[in-house]
Amino acid sequence: MPCYDSKINADEDINDARPYLVADYVFDYEVQSIYNITIGIYSFFKRPCTDPLDSADEVVNSTLLIQVKDLDNQPPVFEPLSYEGTVPENSKTFLSSPRINAFDQDKGIDETILYSLEAADGQWDCTSYVAINESTGILSITKEFNYEEHSTCDISIKAEEEDNDRQTAFAPLTIDIEDVNDECPTVVASSVKGVFVEGEPYVSDVDRQNWLTIRINDIDTELIYETLEITSQFFILEQCAGCDNGLHWIKVNESTAVESENVTITVFDTLYDISSCNADDAGATVIIDILVVETTTNILDPTFDEPSYYETVQENYEGFLLQVSATNSDGDNSGIEYYLDERDVNFNIGKVSGNISVIGVLDYEKIDHYNLMVNAIDTRWTELERSAEVLVNITITNVNDNPPVLEGFPATLYISESTPIGTTVFTVQATDRDADAVLLEYSFNEMSSGFPLEMDLGTGQITTKSNLDADIEGQREYNATVIVSDGQSATDPGLLTVFILDVNDHPPTVTSNTNFDMAENEAGPIPFTINVEDLDYLEVNRDYVITSDGGSNVTINETLGTVYVYGPFDRERQSQFEFSLFVENTAQPRFKTTQYVVVKITDENDESPTFTDVTMSNCKQLDVTEGDVGLTPADPLCTFLANDGDEPGNENSEITYTVDNDEYFIMNNETGELSLQKALDRETNDSITIVVTASDNGKPRLSTKMSASILIEGINDEKPMFQNGEYQIYVHEETAINTKIYTLNATDPDLPVGDPIYYKPRNPDDPVWETFYLNSVDGECEIYTLRPLEYSQTLYRLEIVTYDNDPSPYYSDVTEDNTALLVYVEQRTSCDITADGVDRTIDDVELKDDVVITSVIAKSSCNGSEDEIMFQLDEETFFPVSGEISTSHYSINEENGNIYAKNVSNIDVGTYLLTVTAYNKTGSTLDQSTVTTGVFIGDISFSNSAFDESLVEAREAERSFLVAVNSDVSHDTNLTVTVSDNDNNCTSEETIIFITVMSSLAPMFEMTTTLSTFQRTWKLGFGDTVIRARVHAGFSIHGAWSAAVTPVAELGVLVRGARMVCRGAFDTI
Repeated sequence: MPCYDSKINADEDINDARPYLVADYVFDYEVQSIYNITIGIYSFFKRPCTDPLDSADEVVNSTLLIQVKDLDNQPPVFEPLSYEGTVPENSKTFLSSPRINAFDQDKGIDETILYSLEAADGQWDCTSYVAINESTGILSITKEFNYEEHSTCDISIKAEEEDNDRQTAFAPLTIDIEDVNDECPTVVASSVKGVFVEGEPYVSDVDRQNWLTIRINDIDTELIYETLEITSQFFILEQCAGCDNGLHWIKVNESTAVESENVTITVFDTLYDISSCNADDAGATVIIDILVVETTTNILDPTFDEPSYYETVQENYEGFLLQVSATNSDGDNSGIEYYLDERDVNFNIGKVSGNISVIGVLDYEKIDHYNLMVNAIDTRWTELERSAEVLVNITITNVNDNPPVLEGFPATLYISESTPIGTTVFTVQATDRDADAVLLEYSFNEMSSGFPLEMDLGTGQITTKSNLDADIEGQREYNATVIVSDGQSATDPGLLTVFILDVNDHPPTVTSNTNFDMAENEAGPIPFTINVEDLDYLEVNRDYVITSDGGSNVTINETLGTVYVYGPFDRERQSQFEFSLFVENTAQPRFKTTQYVVVKITDENDESPTFTDVTMSNCKQLDVTEGDVGLTPADPLCTFLANDGDEPGNENSEITYTVDNDEYFIMNNETGELSLQKALDRETNDSITIVVTASDNGKPRLSTKMSASILIEGINDEKPMFQNGEYQIYVHEETAINTKIYTLNATDPDLPVGDPIYYKPRNPDDPVWETFYLNSVDGECEIYTLRPLEYSQTLYRLEIVTYDNDPSPYYSDVTEDNTALLVYVEQRTSCDITADGVDRTIDDVELKDDVVITSVIAKSSCNGSEDEIMFQLDEETFFPVSGEISTSHYSINEENGNIYAKNVSNIDVGTYLLTVTAYNKTGSTLDQSTVTTGVFIGDISFSNSAFDESLVEAREAERSFLVAVNSDVSHDTNLTVTVSDNDNNCTSEETIIFITVMSSLAPMFEMTTTLSTFQRTWKLGFGDTVIRARVHAGFSIHGAWSAAVTPVAELGVLVRGARMVCRGAFDTI
């Protein structure tokens, strides 16, 4: 809204100077229906209202609300603006029906719209077939359409406001009417007559002028009917060839014994959409009266004497030409009349005589040949025409009466250089109206040097006589003149210009060398330049592209003509890299030159020698007899062979063999033959490992090593020997007779090859052997007392010899060794030995070979030194669930008493009792003590430090048993405890505790009383842990903090701080 000023003078009455508003444009309800106007009152001495006001200006504002009233001034509007629908004929249902919609543009009034139909201008009035709902605009069909009458219905839809102004609008409605097969076929004639003559394919009309035609109509969109029925076995109905739809001929189906008959043809329309048409309803029936003409001699067509006639005549001839003659079926020419089918002004034929004459001017230059069709009619027949035709061929010969004329000159020829020799490139055209009467001669008059064409004298054909060359060094333009003569006159010379066109007839040729070397393992790229030549003249024919089948190993810079080869290549897998370069013209035809590129991969020493499988099999382990020496290369121990994958014949694949032990062995560096050059001694080493190296001679030098084991077979070439020259022992004077006091052992380096070792007194007559005797058994020398020893003789010297019975033939040395055993006799001093074993419980997963499990501790009263105490493991017994088994899974250190496990993989879970004897090394053999210690192997763990609390032992308990269980045990754990009573009052071998689930438990137990057989579940904390106990009579189960009872022994199980105590009248657990 614009701003306006209204001034009030001081001398005016305020009531007479009221301001007013004037609208300077037309209000439109449909654009805006409400306006808010602010009116300000201020002193006009300051400024007009269009100037901005200061904050200090005194202005009084008021708001004026103007509401625009809507008028009914807009007509209705259709949306959309036009409508279409589809309905089949004979139906009152739309296939597609439009929804009519119109609205009032007056938003504030929104008048009711009423719908009606009116006939469209210039169209047939079809409003009686369609109705519209006045209020909703829904269309309906009130009367069935007939497509054969009208294919569309055009109506104008009227929308009118229901008020006094009655504003209206119109929209076009087009209804497409679909055709339905609702019309039956009809036959034009209800009855016809026809004639059938034997030998003719169809029935003709009575006049014998045309084949009898039956027309079938169907006024539907298309002629729709199924197979027609016909009552005759001799005739069928066939669509007329080349006729419009609906026309049919009556074809002869079987001519044998055809009789005159009436044929009824019935047309059925089984595709009729509503109900099947039949003959009566459709009237589609025709009766044909067919006259069958019998075959007799007097009804045959006439026959000409010749199948065709030929005649030749010069041009300009007039008069008689030839006679044609025909006979009737009776063999004469009575009743025969002759006619020309198409009358020619130059020829005439006698009606009766058959003479053909020339009556016009025969001009060879206009027509040189005539084909006349002569018709002979047997006029004796009036109802049926009997006639025959014959062709008369008339040839007109020429006479030389016109001069030749050269056409198309001057002429220019453009000949491709690729045109082969003998190719016709041009034919000189010369006309002579007497062309057939004369022979024209064609020739060149003048020609350029080297003119490459020649002309046929008789035909004027110009052909190439030599190779054409429009290349860079070739000639590309020639000139010649042409004349033509008919023998009497000749044409003026005509200029012929010949241009030889360059074509792409030379393939590009690679002139550069495409064979080069590339070192293996080189990544590249290796560049090389491709030089290409092309002899063609035009630059477009010399353009080319280069491609390759080298894959990712090849790239091409076409601008520079450079090819790049990328590696790396492995020569051992690929000795050369071959690929093809394809140089191809861009012009047609696209010649492609294939240039093979061979990149020889030069060898680098990157392959180490490898020993052959035969070498690895035959030379990995070798047997050698000690003492052998001097084996020649002709009889080597083994031949070591290796292969090198590098290129054969150069230093990279030449192999040199060496051995690391050149003291005993010698290696043929070239052949790899290993021989022995020094005797081996089995007593020094029973086997030797040598390393054979196969090295190539490349740079860098690569090698492969192979270890070979030399097993040395021994011979008896060594004598048995004592370790010491003298041995001494201390023996008590009270040693019993036949007591073994010492065992000597000699060693033979030949063992186990040598014979057993034997022992004997050095001097059997020595009196010492009256007190002692020697027993040589199993390679040991046992010394026994033969009578009581006397302390008065404090020392006995026993000299002993060791020997074997198989001296080697290689050696002649004495095979004996001597030693002396010094026996000192001591007075008897009694020593007390005390020993104690340490029982041990261990988890089976902690068992390891040669790790101390437990130990036996012993002391001697003789000297108080534990170093003089010796230990031996006498027996070990395994106690499974029932019975006992003797085992040998443990060993003892004889000096310190430590007990070790051995072969732990064979140790079963359970209890093992070990019997150990401790004795004084320097005292009497009677001074000893035997102790039994227990080892319990269980499926438990002792690793959690939270279970270090010990049980409170009862007053009279002999032993407490503590089991600690980790909280991460994921399987049931059974604890088997054997309780025995030495007084035979109570013996139990029962599983008394089950631990199923490990969880955090509180020390919460329930009290119970003594039962004969007890099994109970305790509630331990908030978990689901269940502990069951099965106890014999006389036992009681209490909580850990229950009132004291009189215990004899105590069993405790600790589970995360919760403890169950079982007490009973038994001695041991």
